[in-house]
Amino acid sequence: EHLPRPAQHRPCVPPRLKQDTLLGVIPQRFLVAIKRRRCILPNAVLHLRSSRQRLIMRDTLYDGRPFRTLNIIDEGNREGLRIECGSSISSLRLVRVMQELVEVYGKPEAIRLDNGPEMTSHTFVDWARDQGIWLMFIQPGKPNQNAFIERFNRSFRTEVLDACLFDSVDQVQAQADAWLTD
Repeated sequence: EHLPRPAQHRPCVPPRLKQDTLLGVIPQRFLVAIKRRRCILPNAVLHLRSSRQRLIMRDTLYDGRPFRTLNIIDEGNREGLRIECGSSISSLRLVRVMQELVEVYGKPEAIRLDNGPEMTSHTFVDWARDQGIWLMFIQPGKPNQNAFIERFNRSFRTEVLDACLFDSVDQVQAQADAWLTD
């Protein structure tokens, strides 16, 4: 078969990310698919060397008050980097947590995230653009495009949130920190 010439079709990979920055060798069929569709196939090629995933979970305390957790992992080695707990997690808090992670672990090339209001806010998007971090939003209703964090969240829910009854957000944060260091 005749494959399209690279000059005719541009892949939708940002210019600062080159093929050699991706882990491993990308099979030619995936590169051709990217060139044809002019979009990124999240579960085909996006295992970036320094990429992070994040998702916000919701649960309730023993007295019925809701709380949320912001879970952040490194996509390359699937290490849990941070779990931030609070009654609400604003975009300013998200930026503060991300800035702390950049200072400790360095700046990632990309971040894979869902379409929550905190993550699509102008504050966070502007921060990521200023830092030169590429934001990869998953498609709505497609959690399998964020599979590593979904697996992490399931483990966190079964081993921490479902295993304990919490009276305060501080207790949740202490238990989450202990679980991350184990």
